[in-house]
Amino acid sequence: MNLPFLKSPLGDEPVVVEGHFNVPPERVFRAWTDGKEVKAWFGPGGNGAHVVTVDARIGGRWRIDYGDNNGQRDVLEGKYLEVVADSRLVFSWIHERRFDDGHVETTAPSQVTVTFAATPDGTFVRLVHERIVKKAGRLGVAEGWNGTFTRLEEYLSAPIGSVA
Repeated sequence: MNLPFLKSPLGDEPVVVEGHFNVPPERVFRAWTDGKEVKAWFGPGGNGAHVVTVDARIGGRWRIDYGDNNGQRDVLEGKYLEVVADSRLVFSWIHERRFDDGHVETTAPSQVTVTFAATPDGTFVRLVHERIVKKAGRLGVAEGWNGTFTRLEEYLSAPIGSVA
């Protein structure tokens, strides 16, 4: 399994993902805090988000709804706990999966901290996702964040306006 952005041992707590992007911190930060941009890149691949809501301020909420997919609907959501423009985001994280038969699975709340540090040729991004109760959850989150960073890298490398 190739997980180039994953820096913590697979399955360990916390999940740590890091990457360098060849654009300034304000550009990367905007990609994380503008709902239209989040919709264009967020997620590990495959079916993209159907609806994205982002209110990037302390106490503001975020929600990513992937819509119906083969009998299930995945929704990620949380609340912003800290927002420091161009340098830091801290938010809660809950994953809810609804099945066509009415069954619902919801994870315990966890927490994500994303830092953005300027480098001479871009931005170093470090993400720490902690308080994930189950090892299976940490495994899924590690793969998900790795894929998400891959998509972010593609998004930020594309000419402006070429990625929808």
